[in-house]
Amino acid sequence: LRWSKLPFFEERPLGSPSLLRAGLVAVCATPDGGVALADDSGVVHLLDRALSEWCSFGAHTRGVSHLLAPAEDVPPPPPPPSVAANAAADAPPPDVLLLTFGRESDSSGSSSGAWAYMRVWAPQAGTSTAECLGHTRIFGGSGAEPAVTAVAAAEGGRLVAVGASDGSVSLLRCADPRTERGLRFRALQCMPPPQLAGARDLLPELLPGTIAEPLRPAAQSAVSLTGLHFGSPPADSDDFFARQLFAVTPLAVVGIR
Repeated sequence: LRWSKLPFFEERPLGSPSLLRAGLVAVCATPDGGVALADDSGVVHLLDRALSEWCSFGAHTRGVSHLLAPAEDVPPPPPPPSVAANAAADAPPPDVLLLTFGRESDSSGSSSGAWAYMRVWAPQAGTSTAECLGHTRIFGGSGAEPAVTAVAAAEGGRLVAVGASDGSVSLLRCADPRTERGLRFRALQCMPPPQLAGARDLLPELLPGTIAEPLRPAAQSAVSLTGLHFGSPPADSDDFFARQLFAVTPLAVVGIR
């Protein structure tokens, strides 16, 4: 394996210099070519292609940890050249769907307790506000919750996975995150050593001939998830829910069906 340095990246200053002083903690690209940023006060900022801020809103009172702007797996075709050429240079960005992951104070109102939530936002083109279309707690119960460490989405947000510091994976499936009420995550399974129960260790396949034995955590404690990714659905299936979810820890890559 070898890393290659690609020369086509360019550096441009932010159109809103004040964002550099906001304490940015999360970022994601948006399907319209822009960028979504979250600061440490729980405010989300949307930037257009020119990196100029066009929308900002408070997403979570106890801070944002992750952002996702899921797009459909099959994007619509681009407009004809004549239409694109006639578009105004300062036209507002199109509507985007944004998922924010953060914490809110628990029902007791205590300063120390907080619950993890996912919220669905629809920032509107031509405005500086966003509408909250729905929200749901990520973990159940009333006790202390783990930290959200990884998120992934597919099919325009109809599939959302959340990984946590205790090795747990929570999955949300819905018909349409814009309109469905009663969104709910379902806990899948935790990742105790040596690997996720029922999962398939993928290290020998990803790195053939380089690792004789899969790496195992030495401590008998939960393994924090550091990454999640939805694979493509099987070619012989029309069910977009029939995807494999890949989970990454510091010591392993596993597949969850």
